Amino acid sequence: MLKAVGQFRIWGLHGWPKDFKVLEEAVAAEEWYWCKYQHTDSKGISRIGIESLRIRWKSWEYYYDLKPAETEESLRDYLENGSLNSRETDKARKLRDELLRMEQERTEV
Repeated sequence: MLKAVGQFRIWGLHGWPKDFKVLEEAVAAEEWYWCKYQHTDSKGISRIGIESLRIRWKSWEYYYDLKPAETEESLRDYLENGSLNSRETDKARKLRDELLRMEQERTEV
């Protein structure tokens, strides 16, 4: 669902091009949608771009932790065994890195 909403928003940001095509996509941290896409602009030039946007789908209560503070033991367990990494997050990180390289190449010209 998050990917569909993200695709729709990015498609709309570019004026609803008929040939809009998602080349690669990922969701990081359950809210950040990353998309590599291709479309033809109004001048007939084929464009490839990468964008991200935040899709807030959780209720406001989710953002406030009303539980008691973690115990030292549970924090130690998380630091030793926990991880925020996932395949989706790794894909999103790769898209972000590619976007940074694309922007760097543009500024060097």
